[in-house]
Amino acid sequence: MVRAMECHRDVADQYFNSNVWHKAPTGLCCNNCSCVKPPTQPQTPPSQTIQFIFKSGLSPNKSPRHNGKRPMVPSSEGLATRRDEHLESAKDLLVSWRYNMWMTEYADAVPYGAEALLPDAIIDKIASNWRLATLDDLGALGWSKSRAHCHGKVILKQLKELNVTVDANKKVVGHSVVKQPKEKQLCTPCSDSSNPSRPSTSHSKKAVLGPSAQNTISTSSVSHAALASVFTSMPQPPMASEPDDDGAKNPDCDFSCPISHYLPFHTPSLFSPPVVVPSQSTPSVPATTSSYDI
Repeated sequence: MVRAMECHRDVADQYFNSNVWHKAPTGLCCNNCSCVKPPTQPQTPPSQTIQFIFKSGLSPNKSPRHNGKRPMVPSSEGLATRRDEHLESAKDLLVSWRYNMWMTEYADAVPYGAEALLPDAIIDKIASNWRLATLDDLGALGWSKSRAHCHGKVILKQLKELNVTVDANKKVVGHSVVKQPKEKQLCTPCSDSSNPSRPSTSHSKKAVLGPSAQNTISTSSVSHAALASVFTSMPQPPMASEPDDDGAKNPDCDFSCPISHYLPFHTPSLFSPPVVVPSQSTPSVPATTSSYDI
């Protein structure tokens, strides 16, 4: 009798040293080979991945279709359990109620802490169950019936208010919310409309600058010399020397302000004529010739 964990033919070949290589048996071989499951065939991956989206409050319809399948329809009894943020909100509500009740009425009578008044396991059951409606339902979850009849009405009322809030929030889901553009904040000199000499903030950058100046300013690698060549001929506006309250440019302000309101803080000498410093060269010394008598 041959005892082995693998094929019995391999044991016989090894014992008799036959050195014969056998292929996988195509039929019945031995009791060990009959218990080995055939290798699984590679499966072709599906061409399209189907995503199943779970929607709360759905249950199979009672009347099946012509193909025998029952479609998912909204449940007539409403939701059965709370999930996600609704569940966490219910737990927080119960934990807060438990602590406040223990501190006000049971701090001396229940020395084991607030959990002895309402255990965490009972909180999980109450918070997850949507269809709790009576005091007997609270007692059926394992909570003390005396405390359920004493405090159950308050808990059920708070949970009902939470459900109404969640239902109201779900009704607005799906409506597109149009994001309002951020209102631009202007600098103090720009927003001050008391000075008539200041241009209106509704003017665009094109109304303040010429085409050549726009191209020059939009270039990130522009130099101070190039800016000076563009704006040297421009007259200095009356607000060029008036800085903002903080003495710097407001980053939230757009380019509606005159360009002179921004540039003097970075290029102080932009609108002033260049100062020519005379070069101090060493005076030339006349060459002297001397003759030596031989």
